Amino acid sequence: MSSETKRVDFFFELNSLNRLQRPGFAFLGAGGESVAAHSFQVVALAWALGSFRSDVDSERLMIMALFHDLAESRTGDLNLVQKQYTQADERRAVAEICRELPFGERIEHVLAEYAAGESIEARLVHDADQLALLIELKQMIDVGYETPRRWIEPVCARLRTGIGRRFSRLILKSHKDHWWTQMLGLAGGKDKNIDT
Repeated sequence: MSSETKRVDFFFELNSLNRLQRPGFAFLGAGGESVAAHSFQVVALAWALGSFRSDVDSERLMIMALFHDLAESRTGDLNLVQKQYTQADERRAVAEICRELPFGERIEHVLAEYAAGESIEARLVHDADQLALLIELKQMIDVGYETPRRWIEPVCARLRTGIGRRFSRLILKSHKDHWWTQMLGLAGGKDKNIDT
């Protein structure tokens, strides 16, 4: 197989993550998200968290965040209940995805670092992953769902960095609509005509 063909196959495999839904939302009774949408959120959060530190390799951080769930194109996204009965061989899936890709070895190396969880980049991406879930939970709570409240404490307990814990507290104190109600002058109780 040519290098170009392998790259195109890789692009289509990445595209499949747009349609792969994260199954944990079934237990929350609301919400939903594709693996690709989740990965975008993790990339943005990891970049933001990394910007607070001068000792972070930004390129490695971004590659790690971008591909942290790459294996799920082949293994699926197992939720906590499914993990009680089965285990995904993510290392094998990543190795097979990356085989013959000119940049495959780099992805494999960075994802092995992420799995080890020891570098600052790995800890920040891990926290970005948890904060992305926390934001989803908080949004559901803010529109009236109660079940997501049960998950707040376990998600926050998994955070590994001070900056991750600090932002988790800020997320929980905020409201999902603050960014736009503040912009429109609604947060302070002012009345404005809103064309809906």
